[in-house]
Amino acid sequence: MSENGGRPGISQFIIRWLIRTGDYTIVIILMLNVFILINKELLVFLAASLLLLLTDIILVISSKKSQRLGDILAHTILVRTGARGNINETVFMEVADSYIPVFPQIMKLSDKDINAIKSILDTSRKKGDFQLASMASEKIKNHLKIDTTLSPFDFLDTLLKDYNYLSVK
Repeated sequence: MSENGGRPGISQFIIRWLIRTGDYTIVIILMLNVFILINKELLVFLAASLLLLLTDIILVISSKKSQRLGDILAHTILVRTGARGNINETVFMEVADSYIPVFPQIMKLSDKDINAIKSILDTSRKKGDFQLASMASEKIKNHLKIDTTLSPFDFLDTLLKDYNYLSVK
């Protein structure tokens, strides 16, 4: 995409591809060397291509936006659009159809709150931090006016199950 956030223009594509020729030239030259003798012009061309490739590597590693030379000259940025997370990093969990929600008040909370509960539960489990889970569960109990004797971990787990069941039904 263009550095200004828009769609790149034709000139930007051309600039990117012209500068990128250094990457492809090395492969082509190495393939041609199998069939023809190396001459002086070919070595100069190969050296220039290697220099462009080395420049790109250094720029990608050192630049703030990880841009190569063609991107800098064309004022473009590569944007990764694929999601890197997995289903375990979301609040989603499978809940049986026969499940009976214990705390329907959970639906009063926002998606941001539910994500925070999941994050707190995961962090407190990973670090064995009972106090973090306890503080979060007390705060939620007070906010939703819930009275329960469940342990903090069980309470937060039940909230997430309730949310998953009720948000799908």
